[in-house]
Amino acid sequence: MFTSLLDNLSKKILDNDKQFVLTLSDPLGDTTIDEKKCVVRVIHNDEIPFLQKQVFTEKKHYSDKPKHFTPESLNEVLETVLKKPYKRVHLQTPSADFYAKATIKRETTPRILTNTTKPSIKKWSIMEHDNSRHYPITPENSKDILFALGITDKENNIIASKRDKYKQINHFILIFETLSSVKESDGTLVIADCGCGKAYLSFTLYHYLRFIKERDVILHGIDSNKEIIDFCTKTAENLQYDTAYFYCSSLENLTFEGDCDIVLALHACDTATDYALAFAVNHKAKAILAAPCCHHYINKTISDKDSPDSFTMLLKDGITRERLADLITDSMRRDILIGHGYTAQLIEFVSPEHTTKNIMIRAEKAVNEVEEKDMDAFLREREAWKVQPKLAELLSI
Repeated sequence: MFTSLLDNLSKKILDNDKQFVLTLSDPLGDTTIDEKKCVVRVIHNDEIPFLQKQVFTEKKHYSDKPKHFTPESLNEVLETVLKKPYKRVHLQTPSADFYAKATIKRETTPRILTNTTKPSIKKWSIMEHDNSRHYPITPENSKDILFALGITDKENNIIASKRDKYKQINHFILIFETLSSVKESDGTLVIADCGCGKAYLSFTLYHYLRFIKERDVILHGIDSNKEIIDFCTKTAENLQYDTAYFYCSSLENLTFEGDCDIVLALHACDTATDYALAFAVNHKAKAILAAPCCHHYINKTISDKDSPDSFTMLLKDGITRERLADLITDSMRRDILIGHGYTAQLIEFVSPEHTTKNIMIRAEKAVNEVEEKDMDAFLREREAWKVQPKLAELLSI
């Protein structure tokens, strides 16, 4: 479709010192491929540049084996992806963004429209170098856990398709290290992972704290899927993680004695996040890290006629309605936590390049004596929107 652009795109990439992200999207409606998007970028391994191609379908994404970056390999990859039946091309470089769109009319040759704008990515230094040597978790210091989770192969190399998971793990631990309750405490850390899934993040966090930072840590993982809990229990046994415990239970029916230092909710869907946050408040958690997965509760109840007039335009279409409901949900959750004596912020957890669900709720206990006015922000929001997250009900607000 866009093969005529090959030389132009190749020159733009090479002129920008190999720093780029190329995205092809909007496949033709009558195409037989199930791809929704294709992304090509540079990754570095020991400061050696490689070309990585990722393909996204409706339900998953996968990566081809990276190729050493040379002008020849660049042209080879570009030729492959530009032949695909996509209607849009977006090339991001440090100097500019380049757009191309194919307009297709019946029985005519596709017409390609192009446009150039200011660069949309500002922090190219992050992409320019391999930061893995600065990561808290590496194949060198975490060989067994990375292999057990399927992130590295038998030769201790990171599997290409797991590189994003590897980066996410390290991003999460770097966020965890910013918590004051972690910095200021030298005792045993009690961590509860609510809706733990296969516990990629909490397993590597446990390993990092116990074997790299040499801290005493107790991990409690909770999930309602028995097969997943069996996997986690067996993994903990195989790795001799003798203070990591896993329980098969829904968060609604969870019984747990004692307090927690840290509560995680990194896989919990919809109201499961609310149950996890309520669990954290009720068990006097010193810190909370929650990355909500999906939001349906408020989306089902939000009404055009009851919402502020200036926002009704965002409720007309499904995609804007969904994203608005997501933001309202997490903003209200944040302000409820503030009303219970926490400092709380919404921060970016994973790049929006990979998913639109990229918000993390980061909260730390600030005061023990809560004043009535601390809940004012949430109460105003509830009155304005005539909706509330499940968390408000669980905490009897």
